[in-house]
Amino acid sequence: MPGDPGPSGGLFPGHHFIDFGLPRLDLTTGKLGGLVWASEFVGDAAHETEAPGAPKRMLLINFFATWCAPCFDELQVLNEWQERYGPRGLQVVAINYRLPAEGLVASIELTRTRVPVDLGFPLLFERYTIRNQSAYLGDGEVVLPANVLVDESGRVVHRTQGGQPEVLEELRRIIDSHVDN
Repeated sequence: MPGDPGPSGGLFPGHHFIDFGLPRLDLTTGKLGGLVWASEFVGDAAHETEAPGAPKRMLLINFFATWCAPCFDELQVLNEWQERYGPRGLQVVAINYRLPAEGLVASIELTRTRVPVDLGFPLLFERYTIRNQSAYLGDGEVVLPANVLVDESGRVVHRTQGGQPEVLEELRRIIDSHVDN
């Protein structure tokens, strides 16, 4: 399910999500494992694989960086949201945002020192490129943490940059209005 790419600034509300398959970090071992695909969680295709009567899923894609202290604070908030909203139709995934000069191994090790092992959603890493962060957030300056909220049909409904409390509260209200009650 490829999406229609947005302008050079990435995807904005109304754009269709861009599917990706990224390896998941095992925080215990530090190894990258099986691929997690966005399309596993969004829309009709995802809904067909779940139990009958399960809600269609919304996908909250979070971008975090090892050098971003507010990012790790936000991961804790998103973990609470996954617990609260997951059974009602939300799936959170977090993608490591790396600068071109940052190494994968160093990013993984720093992440392991800053994230609790019991995080309730996948942490994903691009091994060789920064394609997804560019596709979703654009190639310009980005303020982290950043989030892209995709609705059940695969459309971007909200995009945030920065981890200020009011930014998170607005995102929470939007999630609350979309998930099954």
